[in-house]
Amino acid sequence: MASEIDAELRSHIETRIEDGVATGMSLAEARRYAEIRFGNRILTKSECCG
Repeated sequence: MASEIDAELRSHIETRIEDGVATGMSLAEARRYAEIRFGNRILTKSECCG
């Protein structure tokens, strides 16, 4: 189950990165923006799994 959640979280971050690049951000900017917007992955994973 944990690996499925990790994959889902990565998917969401990758989507945000792609969206950022599509709006004109560099890959580095988009990656940083996505990480900041998505928040703490460990906390999110903990909230999902209990």
